[in-house]
Amino acid sequence: MSQQVTITSVTANTPVDVYYCNSFSASCVSVGTVSTFPFTFSVPPPYDQTNIVIKIEDNNGCIDGEVIFITPTPTSSVTPTLTKTPTNTPTVTKSPTTTPTLSPTNTASPTTTPTFTPTPSTTPNFGLHLVGQNTFPTSVNTCSDTLTLVNYYTYISEANTIPVLGAKIYQTAFNGSLYNPYDGNNQYTKFTFGGNNYAVRVDTTGSITDFVACP
Repeated sequence: MSQQVTITSVTANTPVDVYYCNSFSASCVSVGTVSTFPFTFSVPPPYDQTNIVIKIEDNNGCIDGEVIFITPTPTSSVTPTLTKTPTNTPTVTKSPTTTPTLSPTNTASPTTTPTFTPTPSTTPNFGLHLVGQNTFPTSVNTCSDTLTLVNYYTYISEANTIPVLGAKIYQTAFNGSLYNPYDGNNQYTKFTFGGNNYAVRVDTTGSITDFVACP
């Protein structure tokens, strides 16, 4: 069953592009370009089975997001009705007394307990970075920008806890791979790396060309 979402209004330069994203993989699907609000659309399975991120991008490249939390429907439990089985009273037949024969005592063999080796968990090969709402020509005002709920990504082999010159920033992660390099237009954008904020300049191919740590 799909999940219906209504956007009552936006504060942005319309028209805006509306997407819905999976909150774990951040795989996004375009809903359309919208100018009139309120606007209602449906999120189909499997996206409606986990928390959903609604992503909105205006015609100036400003991006914002909102998380919709999905509450699972409880499954009712059924208590079976037990049918009572009638008890038959046995007929006692008198038998002659016999002398018991002694049987040897059997010694039980020890039971071997198997040892289970845990399966190692898969280590992700990319890092997640929150992104700011706006872009700036210099790093001076970038650190004052507000972070959104949207994550962008870098391969851990290129950059993880700090920005690295030449590393690429991507907008989409799916099945362990990254897609859609972020077009930074040679502007500065606020990002989080390793829990810290940075003003990062990104070129049109998604590569980091400069960065400054925010105080």
